[in-house]
Amino acid sequence: MLKLTFSFLAVFLISFLAHANELKIDTSPEGAEIFVKKNPDDEPVKIGTSPYNGKIEDVRQKFNLGQTFFLELRKEGHEPYHILLAPIAKSKVELSFKLKISRDIELTKKFDSIANQLFEAQRLTRDKNFENALKILDEIEKEEKYLSITNEMKGGIYYLKKDFNTALSYYRKAFSINSENKDAYSMKLYLEKSLGINQ
Repeated sequence: MLKLTFSFLAVFLISFLAHANELKIDTSPEGAEIFVKKNPDDEPVKIGTSPYNGKIEDVRQKFNLGQTFFLELRKEGHEPYHILLAPIAKSKVELSFKLKISRDIELTKKFDSIANQLFEAQRLTRDKNFENALKILDEIEKEEKYLSITNEMKGGIYYLKKDFNTALSYYRKAFSINSENKDAYSMKLYLEKSLGINQ
């Protein structure tokens, strides 16, 4: 039996024994659609969903495939796998795939998490809980160093704490990261003028 486990995005070639007939495909999570095609440019044909148990020869005959054929795994919200199956020799082929979440969904989750953290920092600032608000903004910056908004919010916190020089440094940084941040620019000019600092 040939048993293979894959935890990366795409596998381009899997060789199996020439006399192998049993084909087992598992995915995590389950429910991935399984397609086959004879050539790269052919339209893929669905043969089932994971977990899948079948006969390689039955698949070949039913879909007019050659000894070598292409296998594709798809699941909504996850990156697809594209696999070339080529013959070598054994009684059973077991393939196991850990499907990677789609980059679009990963980014959406990341943005949602940052937005929630920013709202919490804003709430803490309104409650004058400045230190915990700053801790949240610091945590965001560990992951995303080049966000203008975190520096603008830090500038606002230090402004409320009447630490105007520190506030100015953060407003300047926010504006340097994003020159279209009008609020940061306005506060930068205001503090520079109030503190008698030349631009």
